[in-house]
Amino acid sequence: MMDFWHCHKPDTESSRGDDANAISKGYGASASLKPTAGVSLVDSLYFHLVKDACNVQMEANDLGIKVIGGFDDASRNNIRLDKWSLCLQHEPSGPWDECPVSKLLCAYLLSVIERQATYKIIVHNGDLGNAALMLWVFTPDMVYSSTVAATSPTRAMKIFYKTVANPVSLLENMKTNIDELKLLDQVLTILQSDLEKSTGIFPESARRFQDWSVGLLSR
Repeated sequence: MMDFWHCHKPDTESSRGDDANAISKGYGASASLKPTAGVSLVDSLYFHLVKDACNVQMEANDLGIKVIGGFDDASRNNIRLDKWSLCLQHEPSGPWDECPVSKLLCAYLLSVIERQATYKIIVHNGDLGNAALMLWVFTPDMVYSSTVAATSPTRAMKIFYKTVANPVSLLENMKTNIDELKLLDQVLTILQSDLEKSTGIFPESARRFQDWSVGLLSR
């Protein structure tokens, strides 16, 4: 990226076109990466779209109202659609498919490991004043089979997890390589529930490592 910046930075010899160059090439203070009409941004956990080009609907079912949507950024006319709140219909009048939260989170964890070589993540709901869930990706890719959960070989991540009382001190410690992930309360509850259920798959002697609980997330 530094090579790109030095080769393509705005022309600084004349002050006349500096502001225009900075804005068009993304170097201005107000510049940001954002979707445009017809072009959306795709992340491992969400889609980022222009709000005017997105038709957000609500689906009624026997369990109540299911909101198909995400976070609304009114200041930029953008909307973020979380993938775990979306369903996919392959053909009209066909069944609706949805991706489990565990698979989406595994994709995110793998991307963090690849980009930053970070294996520890603090997951919270946005309030770092409260306790948070800390994950340690111990084995990014493994295959297991169990008579308790999966009857056939299943690909998964081996995750160590625990609750930390003061996540801010861990994130501010420059000696630790820890990332953070903000999730909605209901998604955080699903994640913790999946991990706790998977702990029961292990033999009693393998369910703990020091102060960590051992679990699995299906990939």
